[in-house]
Amino acid sequence: MRLPWGVGLLCLTVCLLPARWAAATDENPKGRELSPTALSTQLPAGDAPPEFCALAPDPGRLEALGGPRRPGGGKAAPRDGEPVQRVAYADLLEAMRAERGYDARKATNLARFQAGVLMRLAERARGRRPHGPPLFFDHAEWFQAYLETVGLSAEQAPISCRLSYENYQDAWVEYRADSVVRKASEGLTVGLALNVRVAPLPQVSVPLSYSYDDVASEPRLRVTVERAYRYRLVDLGDQVVFDEIRGLHGRPTSGLLGALFSLIGEGHAVYSRMAVASDGVQIMVGQVKKAFLVRTATVTIQPDGTATRGLPEGRPDLRALEARLRKPLEIEYVPWAELHDGSPR
Repeated sequence: MRLPWGVGLLCLTVCLLPARWAAATDENPKGRELSPTALSTQLPAGDAPPEFCALAPDPGRLEALGGPRRPGGGKAAPRDGEPVQRVAYADLLEAMRAERGYDARKATNLARFQAGVLMRLAERARGRRPHGPPLFFDHAEWFQAYLETVGLSAEQAPISCRLSYENYQDAWVEYRADSVVRKASEGLTVGLALNVRVAPLPQVSVPLSYSYDDVASEPRLRVTVERAYRYRLVDLGDQVVFDEIRGLHGRPTSGLLGALFSLIGEGHAVYSRMAVASDGVQIMVGQVKKAFLVRTATVTIQPDGTATRGLPEGRPDLRALEARLRKPLEIEYVPWAELHDGSPR
């Protein structure tokens, strides 16, 4: 079943480093309902704090991926004077392996995988160092940990996973409470809130953006990912929200919508919200905007990755989840311009 193009774009949006499903293009050939801790369970506490960014990727571990990814083999130091906590490879691998109950090899499940891993590691960091600094994820180590977790080789990984890796897109995750949400409407409980920025280091030379075709959407969707993009990731207890998405765009390339968007240009992803039922079925609601057009759509994702538009018959529990995901949310965030997390601007 093909996905509505709006949800297709949002599914792509919420996948950080290894999570975009797509086909290569000529331009780039190369309930259980979510509780406040459902996606943020702490890893076992250890004595050592998270590592700082002065550590370089292990050349031996990354040999299969072509060796060190930094120009000249340099170490990953995002910005002078703005320290970050470099997430250790062992912690990253442990957090990924803790994600169970669904097939993380399938692109449709990668948003769920991404949220679970980021929130688990951010919750752990918040417990140890509530005042930061932000977390830093090396793109090559993320890719390698993902491959090791799901049991794939680099050649077997989805082409979308390799695109972020080949474009050197690291991630900075801000978890300090006063740096993400300024206030939320009455009755809304924010369990954990993150600012996520994805970008290569300043010294890395890559295109300003890259594009590819999403063959799972109906009509087909051309997705453009900017060199640097960002979003908010918020755990509201009964749902997880990807909000204020910037830097990811899409347009239909077939049918009537394709003709329309050839005139008005690309739309941009606005938000994506997801919740999980007691049997592991995931409901995702996403919205895309362009000029006067607004598309909001729902997709149902089975644990094995099978995705269908809308909701199945005879599932009032899923209908209740969808109704919750479609309710308006009033969250005021700290403006991006006021944040200093060490990421490239």
